[in-house]
Amino acid sequence: MEEEFNEEDMVQWDPLIWENRDLENYSTVAVIPGCVVFQEECENTIDEFAKTLGCKHPILIIGTATTRPNVEEQDHPLPESGGRHDFFFSFHNLDIMRVAVPRLAFGVRWWEDVVDNEWNNLPMTLKSEYRENSIYADYVFDSIGFGSGVYDED
Repeated sequence: MEEEFNEEDMVQWDPLIWENRDLENYSTVAVIPGCVVFQEECENTIDEFAKTLGCKHPILIIGTATTRPNVEEQDHPLPESGGRHDFFFSFHNLDIMRVAVPRLAFGVRWWEDVVDNEWNNLPMTLKSEYRENSIYADYVFDSIGFGSGVYDED
């Protein structure tokens, strides 16, 4: 049985965090698909997560994004996909090597890998309009970009 929760209680997406970050120390976005972190417990949860992974620097929290339906269901009135909450954040650059392997046990993925996998699974006819066919809304791409791939980013 799934527990109900109020979406306002989760860590909200902050479109300015990535834009205003310390560019020298935070350059890689990470995402945990299907993860809800509640604002009230965020500091303790993230501190414990960082400690478990061996981080020596603070984690930069970007927020929670809600996915859209898969491309084949985007025009369906009652899609079976979409609505998943994905938690976005960034490890400090000096912690990337420390967490590279341990992160996998927690389902942490690099954003550029998520984008690359999604793009590679799109039919050729839809690749030129990747952003419109992504499960991620515009506010995600507007805030953090595409990673280091070559998609339809201006």
